[in-house]
Amino acid sequence: MAQQHDVLATILESFPVAELTTEEQQQTFLGIKNRLLSAADVEEELKTLFKVNGFSDFAAGLLWVVDRGTKSPAVSAISMEDETLLLATFRRALGDQADQPQPAAAVSGGEAGSEAEKVLASGLDKFSEAVQGGTEDRERLLTELAGIAEGAEIQSAGGDGAQFAGHLADFLKYIAEYQLFDDIRVINILSNISSSISQWANAPADSRAGLIDEPLSLVRDFRSQFE
Repeated sequence: MAQQHDVLATILESFPVAELTTEEQQQTFLGIKNRLLSAADVEEELKTLFKVNGFSDFAAGLLWVVDRGTKSPAVSAISMEDETLLLATFRRALGDQADQPQPAAAVSGGEAGSEAEKVLASGLDKFSEAVQGGTEDRERLLTELAGIAEGAEIQSAGGDGAQFAGHLADFLKYIAEYQLFDDIRVINILSNISSSISQWANAPADSRAGLIDEPLSLVRDFRSQFE
Protein backbone atom coordinates (compact mmCIF):
# COMPACT_ATOMS: atom_id res chain seq x y z
CA MET A 1 0.00 0.00 0.00
CA ALA A 2 2.76 2.42 0.96
CA GLN A 3 4.61 1.75 -2.27
CA GLN A 4 1.47 2.36 -4.34
CA HIS A 5 0.95 5.63 -2.47
CA ASP A 6 4.53 6.74 -3.16
CA VAL A 7 4.28 5.90 -6.87
CA LEU A 8 0.95 7.72 -7.17
CA ALA A 9 2.38 10.74 -5.37
CA THR A 10 5.27 10.85 -7.85
CA ILE A 11 2.85 10.70 -10.78
CA LEU A 12 0.49 13.36 -9.47
CA GLU A 13 3.31 15.71 -8.47
CA SER A 14 4.64 15.45 -12.03
CA PHE A 15 1.25 16.02 -13.66
CA PRO A 16 1.39 19.11 -15.94
CA VAL A 17 -1.24 21.13 -14.09
CA ALA A 18 -0.14 24.33 -15.82
CA GLU A 19 -1.28 22.89 -19.15
CA LEU A 20 -4.90 22.67 -18.00
CA THR A 21 -6.76 25.47 -19.77
CA THR A 22 -8.77 26.98 -16.90
CA GLU A 23 -8.33 27.63 -13.20
CA GLU A 24 -11.45 25.55 -12.58
CA GLN A 25 -9.81 22.54 -14.21
CA GLN A 26 -6.65 23.08 -12.17
CA GLN A 27 -8.66 23.25 -8.95
CA THR A 28 -10.58 20.11 -9.91
CA PHE A 29 -7.31 18.26 -10.47
CA LEU A 30 -5.90 19.45 -7.15
CA GLY A 31 -9.06 18.29 -5.39
CA ILE A 32 -8.79 14.83 -6.95
CA LYS A 33 -5.07 14.74 -6.20
CA ASN A 34 -5.62 15.56 -2.52
CA ARG A 35 -8.38 12.98 -2.23
CA LEU A 36 -6.25 10.26 -3.83
CA LEU A 37 -3.17 11.01 -1.76
CA SER A 38 -5.14 11.08 1.51
CA ALA A 39 -6.84 7.75 0.80
CA ALA A 40 -5.92 4.79 2.98
CA ASP A 41 -6.26 2.44 0.01
CA VAL A 42 -4.98 3.90 -3.26
CA GLU A 43 -6.34 1.09 -5.41
CA GLU A 44 -9.86 1.32 -3.98
CA GLU A 45 -9.89 5.10 -4.35
CA LEU A 46 -8.84 4.81 -8.01
CA LYS A 47 -11.60 2.26 -8.56
CA THR A 48 -14.06 4.76 -7.09
CA LEU A 49 -12.76 7.45 -9.45
CA PHE A 50 -13.08 4.96 -12.32
CA LYS A 51 -16.85 4.86 -11.71
CA VAL A 52 -17.24 8.64 -11.89
CA ASN A 53 -18.85 9.65 -15.16
CA GLY A 54 -16.18 10.58 -17.71
CA PHE A 55 -13.20 9.68 -15.53
CA SER A 56 -12.86 5.98 -16.40
CA ASP A 57 -9.96 6.46 -18.83
CA PHE A 58 -8.10 8.85 -16.51
CA ALA A 59 -8.48 6.47 -13.56
CA ALA A 60 -7.48 3.47 -15.70
CA GLY A 61 -4.40 5.33 -16.88
CA LEU A 62 -3.41 6.11 -13.30
CA LEU A 63 -4.02 2.50 -12.27
CA TRP A 64 -1.81 1.28 -15.09
CA VAL A 65 1.07 3.64 -14.30
CA VAL A 66 0.83 2.93 -10.56
CA ASP A 67 0.81 -0.82 -11.21
CA ARG A 68 3.82 -0.52 -13.51
CA GLY A 69 5.73 1.65 -11.05
CA THR A 70 4.94 -0.65 -8.14
CA LYS A 71 6.23 -3.68 -10.00
CA SER A 72 9.24 -1.84 -11.47
CA PRO A 73 10.38 0.96 -9.14
CA ALA A 74 13.03 2.00 -11.65
CA VAL A 75 10.28 3.29 -13.97
CA SER A 76 8.02 4.82 -11.34
CA ALA A 77 8.49 8.33 -12.73
CA ILE A 78 5.96 9.63 -15.22
CA SER A 79 7.16 9.47 -18.83
CA MET A 80 6.30 11.91 -21.60
CA GLU A 81 3.89 9.32 -23.04
CA ASP A 82 2.23 8.87 -19.63
CA GLU A 83 1.97 12.64 -19.24
CA THR A 84 0.32 13.04 -22.65
CA LEU A 85 -2.14 10.22 -21.98
CA LEU A 86 -3.15 11.39 -18.51
CA LEU A 87 -3.45 15.04 -19.54
CA ALA A 88 -5.64 14.17 -22.52
CA THR A 89 -7.94 11.83 -20.58
CA PHE A 90 -8.30 14.33 -17.72
CA ARG A 91 -9.22 17.11 -20.14
CA ARG A 92 -11.81 14.89 -21.81
CA ALA A 93 -13.26 13.96 -18.43
CA LEU A 94 -13.99 17.66 -17.92
CA GLY A 95 -15.34 18.13 -21.43
CA ASP A 96 -12.34 20.11 -22.68
CA GLN A 97 -12.11 19.61 -26.44
CA ALA A 98 -9.10 21.89 -26.93
CA ASP A 99 -6.71 19.03 -27.56
CA GLN A 100 -9.12 16.95 -29.63
CA PRO A 101 -8.67 16.40 -33.39
CA GLN A 102 -11.01 17.89 -35.94
CA PRO A 103 -13.67 15.66 -37.53
CA ALA A 104 -11.63 15.42 -40.73
CA ALA A 105 -8.90 13.62 -38.82
CA ALA A 106 -11.40 11.10 -37.58
CA VAL A 107 -12.61 10.44 -41.11
CA SER A 108 -9.07 9.93 -42.33
CA GLY A 109 -8.25 7.57 -39.46
CA GLY A 110 -6.05 10.12 -37.67
CA GLU A 111 -5.75 10.68 -33.94
CA ALA A 112 -9.45 10.47 -33.01
CA GLY A 113 -9.85 8.08 -30.09
CA SER A 114 -6.16 7.18 -30.07
CA GLU A 115 -5.70 7.83 -26.36
CA ALA A 116 -8.74 5.71 -25.52
CA GLU A 117 -7.38 2.97 -27.76
CA LYS A 118 -4.01 3.08 -25.99
CA VAL A 119 -5.72 2.80 -22.60
CA LEU A 120 -7.67 -0.21 -23.87
CA ALA A 121 -4.49 -1.80 -25.27
CA SER A 122 -2.57 -1.31 -22.02
CA GLY A 123 -5.44 -2.72 -19.97
CA LEU A 124 -5.65 -5.74 -22.25
CA ASP A 125 -1.90 -6.27 -22.03
CA LYS A 126 -1.97 -6.21 -18.22
CA PHE A 127 -4.91 -8.60 -18.05
CA SER A 128 -3.32 -10.99 -20.55
CA GLU A 129 -0.10 -11.06 -18.53
CA ALA A 130 -2.03 -11.69 -15.31
CA VAL A 131 -3.98 -14.58 -16.83
CA GLN A 132 -0.89 -16.15 -18.36
CA GLY A 133 0.94 -15.75 -15.06
CA GLY A 134 -1.99 -16.92 -12.93
CA THR A 135 -1.65 -13.91 -10.63
CA GLU A 136 -4.17 -13.00 -7.94
CA ASP A 137 -5.08 -9.65 -9.48
CA ARG A 138 -6.51 -11.08 -12.70
CA GLU A 139 -10.16 -10.72 -11.61
CA ARG A 140 -9.59 -7.08 -10.66
CA LEU A 141 -7.85 -6.43 -13.96
CA LEU A 142 -10.74 -8.07 -15.82
CA THR A 143 -13.20 -5.73 -14.11
CA GLU A 144 -11.08 -2.71 -14.98
CA LEU A 145 -10.64 -3.81 -18.59
CA ALA A 146 -14.36 -4.47 -18.98
CA GLY A 147 -15.07 -0.95 -17.73
CA ILE A 148 -12.65 0.49 -20.29
CA ALA A 149 -14.10 -1.62 -23.12
CA GLU A 150 -17.64 -0.51 -22.31
CA GLY A 151 -16.68 3.09 -21.54
CA ALA A 152 -17.85 6.12 -23.45
CA GLU A 153 -14.32 7.12 -24.48
CA ILE A 154 -13.58 4.07 -26.63
CA GLN A 155 -17.17 3.66 -27.83
CA SER A 156 -17.43 7.27 -28.96
CA ALA A 157 -14.27 6.85 -31.02
CA GLY A 158 -16.24 4.54 -33.33
CA GLY A 159 -14.75 2.40 -36.07
CA ASP A 160 -12.82 -0.84 -35.56
CA GLY A 161 -11.72 0.16 -32.06
CA ALA A 162 -15.26 0.49 -30.76
CA GLN A 163 -16.28 -2.73 -32.51
CA PHE A 164 -13.34 -4.64 -31.01
CA ALA A 165 -14.05 -3.18 -27.55
CA GLY A 166 -17.68 -4.30 -27.71
CA HIS A 167 -16.76 -7.88 -28.59
CA LEU A 168 -13.97 -7.87 -26.01
CA ALA A 169 -16.44 -6.83 -23.29
CA ASP A 170 -18.63 -9.80 -24.25
CA PHE A 171 -15.61 -12.13 -24.09
CA LEU A 172 -14.65 -10.81 -20.66
CA LYS A 173 -18.15 -11.36 -19.30
CA TYR A 174 -18.00 -14.94 -20.58
CA ILE A 175 -14.67 -15.52 -18.82
CA ALA A 176 -16.00 -14.12 -15.57
CA GLU A 177 -19.33 -15.95 -15.73
CA TYR A 178 -17.74 -19.37 -16.26
CA GLN A 179 -14.52 -18.66 -14.31
CA LEU A 180 -12.31 -19.58 -17.25
CA PHE A 181 -9.17 -17.80 -16.06
CA ASP A 182 -7.12 -21.00 -16.24
CA ASP A 183 -8.63 -22.30 -19.47
CA ILE A 184 -5.95 -22.79 -22.13
CA ARG A 185 -8.33 -21.49 -24.82
CA VAL A 186 -8.71 -18.19 -22.97
CA ILE A 187 -4.96 -17.94 -22.49
CA ASN A 188 -4.37 -18.58 -26.20
CA ILE A 189 -6.93 -15.99 -27.32
CA LEU A 190 -5.54 -13.34 -25.00
CA SER A 191 -1.95 -13.99 -26.02
CA ASN A 192 -2.94 -13.76 -29.70
CA ILE A 193 -4.85 -10.49 -29.41
CA SER A 194 -2.92 -8.46 -26.83
CA SER A 195 0.27 -7.82 -28.82
CA SER A 196 -1.67 -7.13 -32.03
CA ILE A 197 -3.94 -4.60 -30.32
CA SER A 198 -0.95 -2.89 -28.70
CA GLN A 199 0.71 -2.61 -32.10
CA TRP A 200 -2.51 -1.33 -33.68
CA ALA A 201 -3.20 1.24 -30.95
CA ASN A 202 0.27 2.73 -31.22
CA ALA A 203 0.58 2.64 -35.00
CA PRO A 204 0.23 5.81 -37.11
CA ALA A 205 -2.94 6.08 -39.17
CA ASP A 206 -1.30 5.10 -42.45
CA SER A 207 0.20 1.92 -40.96
CA ARG A 208 -2.89 0.46 -39.31
CA ALA A 209 -4.39 -1.40 -42.25
CA GLY A 210 -5.12 -5.02 -41.33
CA LEU A 211 -3.54 -4.92 -37.85
CA ILE A 212 -6.84 -5.29 -36.03
CA ASP A 213 -8.42 -7.84 -38.38
CA GLU A 214 -7.20 -11.00 -36.61
CA PRO A 215 -7.87 -9.90 -33.01
CA LEU A 216 -11.28 -8.57 -34.04
CA SER A 217 -12.13 -11.91 -35.63
CA LEU A 218 -10.95 -13.83 -32.57
CA VAL A 219 -13.06 -11.91 -30.05
CA ARG A 220 -16.07 -11.74 -32.36
CA ASP A 221 -16.11 -15.53 -32.84
CA PHE A 222 -14.67 -16.60 -29.48
CA ARG A 223 -17.65 -18.80 -28.61
CA SER A 224 -16.72 -21.18 -31.41
CA GLN A 225 -13.63 -22.08 -29.37
CA PHE A 226 -15.82 -23.33 -26.52
CA GLU A 227 -18.36 -25.39 -28.42
